[in-house]
Amino acid sequence: MAKYKVFSKTYDNLFYLFERTIFSQKEMDPRAALLRKIQGNRLRVLDVCCGTGRDSIAIAQGDSSNTITGVDLSPDMLARANRQARKLGLKNASFHQMDATRL
Repeated sequence: MAKYKVFSKTYDNLFYLFERTIFSQKEMDPRAALLRKIQGNRLRVLDVCCGTGRDSIAIAQGDSSNTITGVDLSPDMLARANRQARKLGLKNASFHQMDATRL
């Protein structure tokens, strides 16, 4: 857990830079591709090991009729996910601490 506490502080910035390098063109972005495929469907999504909620938040932003539940073991990663969801005013995403091996 200690490593996730430290990692949570830099995770989003680090992966943002990494993803922008790898997926330099928007159509290559896997989140954008997923959103294109599921758009218009009213989904209930469980994001297991959601970390800071980047995928959950993208899905929640993509369509407010989707309901997203993110679970992760790290309270520090979840705190960042919850802060971001609140900052964006998302009402359709929630994050909970849970051990994925005990679903």
